[in-house]
Amino acid sequence: MRGTIFVSPELGAMIQQKRKELGIRQEDVALTSQEEANPECHMSTATVSNIERGACQVGKAKLEFFCNYIGFDLDNVADSLFKNPTPTEGDLKLKLMAIENKLSLVDADEAWNELRQIQLEKDHPYQAWVDYLTGKYYQFKEKWTQAQVHYTKAIHRFETQSDPDENNLCATCYHELSYVHYRLNELNQALTYIQKGLDVFDPQQDRNHIYSYLLIHQVICLEKLNRDTEALKILESMWSKRHTIESSKVRLNLYQMRAKLLNKLKQYEAAIPFAFQGLEKARIEQNHNLSMELWITLGESYLHLGKITAAERCLQAALDLKDKISKKYLIASSYTQLGLLYLIQKKYPAAASVLTKAISVSKEINDAFQQMNALIALGECNEKQKQYQLAKQNFEQALQLAKKHGSVLQQWDITMRLAGCCKRFDPNSYQKYVDQFFELNHQLTKGGKNMTQIEILSKLKYAGDPPNDG
Repeated sequence: MRGTIFVSPELGAMIQQKRKELGIRQEDVALTSQEEANPECHMSTATVSNIERGACQVGKAKLEFFCNYIGFDLDNVADSLFKNPTPTEGDLKLKLMAIENKLSLVDADEAWNELRQIQLEKDHPYQAWVDYLTGKYYQFKEKWTQAQVHYTKAIHRFETQSDPDENNLCATCYHELSYVHYRLNELNQALTYIQKGLDVFDPQQDRNHIYSYLLIHQVICLEKLNRDTEALKILESMWSKRHTIESSKVRLNLYQMRAKLLNKLKQYEAAIPFAFQGLEKARIEQNHNLSMELWITLGESYLHLGKITAAERCLQAALDLKDKISKKYLIASSYTQLGLLYLIQKKYPAAASVLTKAISVSKEINDAFQQMNALIALGECNEKQKQYQLAKQNFEQALQLAKKHGSVLQQWDITMRLAGCCKRFDPNSYQKYVDQFFELNHQLTKGGKNMTQIEILSKLKYAGDPPNDG
């Protein structure tokens, strides 16, 4: 690790005073340093300013050049300044760990104020950690662009510095970047960063939990993209090792995703025990977010089994948690499932009311996938009431979201619904969506056997059934 010296505020003030007495500008120090043969002496004006402000780590060669240039005898003041131990690399690492803890568990703004007091040279080994924590703060504030910038800076430093003491922080940055893109509805980009995180992960370093974080996030993204076979393969691998996973949050997610994927495979009875087990563990661990998610999944199982009373009880239990959770998209999901339940009960005004709430919440938090599901369900509700023009509008909005963020399979499903709806009142649009359905079907089968016109029309008659919440 490069030789560095901690410059205290007292030492910085003394250096600044000596420079000013000689009438030397900060720019003069920086320009002269650039002429030195040793590149480790080179400084920018900002570095000179940091040294004079103090409370920073600086390269030994830079500090010695600065002091020699202005005739400041560092040795004469060393005894008086260094009677108390100065922060070592270990001290700095401990301070950064404490800031990370405060950022995650105590007070993000207070942690941010402490982080801003740390002034390091750009090539300091721990600058990457500072960039990571800065990204974490911006992520907490949902300032996604700034978070991306600082995570990317941190990754670049981790990957280029000669002897990083990173402790899997590079993999952690890739995980956080994937989460940022997940929140921006950019799931394919999220998957790219997840894979990069898995590639750089080192099982011999600390933060081993990040490996399971990356894997479960991979499962969640794949499921949202309807790449269920890939998601199940990873999930099965994790499930067999679930007792060795450190993070209780990841273990709970395994139960949730297992139940959810079983629902998508229409194995509703098989999904129920996993949802029950997850709910018990979530209750014991006081995990409100996953508890709500599991109640929604259990409600979906009962809904498809026709157990309406049980489904309604589950969804009400989920909504009872709405003031306790941090993941607001779960509220939209609860409203969507409740809307589907009201559709089955033919309570159309009630269904339209809660589905409109689901759309509003998902728009507010920029969750395109929840918004798409709620729009599809509302379109179904309109269609049940023979409000075909309204149904078409809602399906078309869902289709636009699917084209922007979803998969070909989701576009296929919505186009099928649009054709079924337009068949009743809009022949021109009907033919347009049948043609689109053929094209999407061709993409899904990758040039294999396509559906015939008769097979398509037989599918269209089911377009009024409530959709699955995928």
